Formats: sequence, structure tokens, C-alpha cells
Amino acid sequence: MEKQSVCAIPEERSGMTLYSSTQAPDFCRAVVAGILGLHGKGSLLAVKCTRAGGGFGPKNSRNVPVAGAAAVAAHKLDQSVKIALEATQEHLTIGHRHSFKVQYKVGYKSDGSIQACKVEAWGNGGCTHDF
Repeated sequence: MEKQSVCAIPEERSGMTLYSSTQAPDFCRAVVAGILGLHGKGSLLAVKCTRAGGGFGPKNSRNVPVAGAAAVAAHKLDQSVKIALEATQEHLTIGHRHSFKVQYKVGYKSDGSIQACKVEAWGNGGCTHDF
């Protein structure tokens, strides 16, 4: 599985280019722009990504802390910074999906085709944002 990774490259006029393993470059850009004080200066921050795979990992919103850390370090050091988490680091720092409890009942006809399906699902979202 693809792990969280980002490369932050300082650009002229205090700009930045991020190459991030994200499925939401617009969200990543908005948050990192706030971290770097670039709100309203959209042309100074670009987030680029290639295909991020099948979405089996936390690539929608949980890449932002890694991208933010690389961007701050690159801004302070005025040089490129790359962060690539190993599996154990990712599980400890990024976390996982919220827990769910699901109950279901399925009714079948004698020929095996599904007649009815009742599903109840509860998600423990807690106080944190997730997709």
C-alpha cells in the first residue's frame, strides 16, 4: 500500500510547490496555504499529485499534517524537504478510520436470489473530521 509522502520545494516570492500523495489536492492546498500565511495568494502555492492508487489508505484528509510539516520545514530551511512515512510511522501518526458497527439481515428465495436486505450501521466519528 502507498504510504504518506510529500516533497515540498520552496519557490520564488515565498511560494511553494508540494508533490503530495493525496486524493484531495485542493483541500491540502487550502490548509497548507493557511499554515504558510498564503491565503489570498493562491498562485504562490501549488499541490501536485500523480495517481494516488485505489484509495485504500488515508489519502483524502490525513495527508495534510505530513504536507504541512514538510512545507514549514522547507520554508524555514529554504530548501526542499521530503517526508515519506514507513507503515509503523503512518499508523502511529495518521491513525485510521473510525470504528463502525453494522447489523444486517438478508432474506433469500428458495433459488438463492436476494428477496430483502435490512442494514443498520453506526459510525463512531468522535470529534474529528474524516471522510
